[in-house]
Order: sequence, then C-alpha cells, then structure tokens
Amino acid sequence: MGRLQPMTVTATRRGPTSRPRTCNGASTEDAAEGRPNGVVMSGSLSLAQAHARLVPLGAPKAPLDAPTVIGNAEQFREFVTSRAFPSKWQVILRIPGMAESETFAVSERLNANRAACGCSLAARTMTSAFLLSLALLMSNYGVFTLALLVRLPIAFAIGILFALLGKALGIGIGRRRTRREAARILAMFPD
Repeated sequence: MGRLQPMTVTATRRGPTSRPRTCNGASTEDAAEGRPNGVVMSGSLSLAQAHARLVPLGAPKAPLDAPTVIGNAEQFREFVTSRAFPSKWQVILRIPGMAESETFAVSERLNANRAACGCSLAARTMTSAFLLSLALLMSNYGVFTLALLVRLPIAFAIGILFALLGKALGIGIGRRRTRREAARILAMFPD
C-alpha cells in the first residue's frame, strides 16, 4: 500500500483565527513548521473517517485538545479579546527574543490562572464558617444536647453559603490574576 499522503481538509477552529487545517489538527502553516493546534472539523468527512484514512492502525493519533500556539502580540491581543480566552484550552506562547524555558513558565502561569475555579478557597471558607458556626452553637446550647442537634442544620447551611461565596471570590481572584498576567505578557512582546 505504501506511505500515507497527508490530505488537506478544510476545518474551522473556534477562536481568534480560522485557517485551512490538515486532518491531524494542525493548520497548513503550523504543519509546515511542526506546531500543533486544536481543530473542530467540518465538511464532508467526519473526524473518525479522516483519521481512518490517514493514520495506520495502532499509530498514535493527534489529540483534539492540542494547545493553541501564539507567536506574536497581535495574535495574543486577538486571543485575549476572544471568547476562547476564559476557556480552559491550553496556550503555548512563542515570545521572540525570550528563552524557551521562560516562555514555557509564562505559558504555564497564564494557563493556571485561566483555569482557576475557586474550589480551594470555597473549601477553606466552607470549613471555617461551619466550624465557627458550630462553635457558636455549642457555646450557646451546650456540647451534647438535643437543642444543639436540632440547630445543627443551621451550621450546615452557613457552611454551604460561605462555600458559594468563596467559590465566587476565588473565580474573581483568578480572573483578575489572568488579566494582570495578560497585560504583563503583552508588554513582553517586542513591538
């Protein structure tokens, strides 16, 4: 049968740019330079059909959630203002004039801030609010009393309320860090 030849399929990507892409998920420009990129397939072939035609059985397939590669300030500005920015898609930055290890660290910090969900702050606020309300109930009604047992759902409700507040606060803090990090990254790109 011989070697498999790459077949170009037009696909669109939900994000700042739409370019023709090959079936393995890379744009034709990215494929020439060996950079991965995510893809949402459209057209006459389904993703499974395209992979079945190109990839031999048992060979590793390109992941659909491959990171987006951003190489200049204009692409980054478009990405920051797009709807894809708050998503959890991974981003790899290629900042000209900066060492690869530094750009990797900046990319990881940006991705971590974008993925902030507020769960740890919610857990801490819930635990502390529940324990504080439980201590207050114990001081008012005694340690092992029926009156405390009847009022124990109050402590649970306060814990859940503070978990929701902590979650909202954690998400807000993560978004603020992400905006600051994006402004710092834009300053790193040479003009």
